[in-house]
Amino acid sequence: HEEDERPLDSLAASFVEFLCLRSHARSVSAYVAGVDRSSHRLANDLEDVERHVGWLESLQAMQQRGADLERQVAQRQGQLDLLVRMQPYGSHPVAMQPPMTLPPAALQPPMALQLPATPQYPAYSYSGAGLQHPAVSQTPAASQPSSDPALAPQSSPEQGPGMA
Repeated sequence: HEEDERPLDSLAASFVEFLCLRSHARSVSAYVAGVDRSSHRLANDLEDVERHVGWLESLQAMQQRGADLERQVAQRQGQLDLLVRMQPYGSHPVAMQPPMTLPPAALQPPMALQLPATPQYPAYSYSGAGLQHPAVSQTPAASQPSSDPALAPQSSPEQGPGMA
């Protein structure tokens, strides 16, 4: 019987070892699957970081390019100003660009000075008694002022006092 029991014991021991190995293989397999999921998450996170870094680098590059362009514009403006100052003034003078700091009102041409209209003085007439105001007249028709503006006495700019 002992011979019969040994093979059974060895079979039982082998079966127990098999179960242990299978359990261990399953746990290793689960561990590998967990590591795989973790590595995929890490890879996705790294891709996100790479995109963000690329975006920041491109933003920084654009800012640097903008600063470079501003410096170039200032340099070109200085060159243009120098060329304008060196331009000979002849039959076709070159107009300089107005400075950027002037307000828009300063860039408009000056307005012409407008004087008030010259007042209209009544015309004086000369009689033997000297100069007389038109309201003081010897004829009764002249003593009444006319309501018609066309008949009212007026002086022209060419006439001086006493030249009616």
